[in-house]
Amino acid sequence: MEVEYLGILAALLIWAFLVKLKYKVQAFKSIKHCVLTMLLFFIVGVAWDHFAIYRGHWAFPGDGILGIHLGLMPLEEYLFIIVVPFWGTVMYRAIEKALGVWAMRRVLEKGAKELQGTTTSEGEK
Repeated sequence: MEVEYLGILAALLIWAFLVKLKYKVQAFKSIKHCVLTMLLFFIVGVAWDHFAIYRGHWAFPGDGILGIHLGLMPLEEYLFIIVVPFWGTVMYRAIEKALGVWAMRRVLEKGAKELQGTTTSEGEK
């Protein structure tokens, strides 16, 4: 199926946006920060992929891709270089946020238990 790679990328992008919206995740400080970060990933990724393809480290067979090539890479690989780091950043921030909330709850629960223990001991005296 020639849209398989594109479909996977679309699913990752949709997943990232759903997580971002549902959990109010701020993956980047601003749009400018997002664009600059993605541009850096894109430049390094394209250079790396072209080098690796040129050296024969990997190739893109016709199955699963549209067949539109820009340079040595198929269109889907350019999208991969943008989508996957964006997805990874959103997921990292979501997990970081979830763990932060979890850790804060643990601290609050521990503090509440310690306060209860102090109050009980003082009341018994």
